[in-house]
Amino acid sequence: MRSASVTLDAEARRLVTEAIADHCAARRWELIALHVRTRHVHAIVVAPETRPEIVVGQLKAWATRRLHTAGRFPQGDRIWTRQASTRYLWDDESVRRAGVYVVELQGDELP
Repeated sequence: MRSASVTLDAEARRLVTEAIADHCAARRWELIALHVRTRHVHAIVVAPETRPEIVVGQLKAWATRRLHTAGRFPQGDRIWTRQASTRYLWDDESVRRAGVYVVELQGDELP
């Protein structure tokens, strides 16, 4: 049976933010931008030698573990969709535009 749709409250969003930042630091990846919303996450990560699908999988795993450890969601609940959208950003202008989208164009600030 599929889990119900998950909504991340302020505390869950904080935990996800910390988990992603911690994992990027542990892997020595550069976290350029991050925006955790109630139902999805946008991140810009520089992870040389690592395919985007691997980066996404690891970030989801670390965030999920952090949420479960904190008791925010029961073990076994699926928090994320199986798929994720990934893009290569080949130049500084692409990174800049993506950063604006991630940080400034996600709608109203969340409580």
